[in-house]
Amino acid sequence: MSVQAMTTASVAALQVDALRSMLASDPQVARACAEELTRQLYLALHDLSEQAFLSVRQRLARHLLNLAVPGSGTLLVVHARQQDLADAVGSVREVVTRTLRGLRAEGLVDTSRDEIVLLDPVALSEETLPTECHRA
Repeated sequence: MSVQAMTTASVAALQVDALRSMLASDPQVARACAEELTRQLYLALHDLSEQAFLSVRQRLARHLLNLAVPGSGTLLVVHARQQDLADAVGSVREVVTRTLRGLRAEGLVDTSRDEIVLLDPVALSEETLPTECHRA
């Protein structure tokens, strides 16, 4: 996980007791913490529903897009082992290998031993939509 500040930001490290005291005495701090915890909970529930209801292909496409970094030229690349991808999307390596083979056959990715090149990130992102969105 990483964090990047897009504007000027300040970071404060607090001991648990100090934070508890601030939460008890300052309603603004309590509200900000409650809002952040709520946001984190919704993100966790969203991730859980994706793992439960999206296909391996959809989860893999989404994970590849999340891991992608700029490569040579305008291409995006992913540096990950197939086993790591399988672990991340809740599958097994053989299924991820077969799914990548299908994505490669459709011209969405190119695979080599060391990297996966995203040839068509837009089409790959469309793969991440729930099935009913494809029918519309």
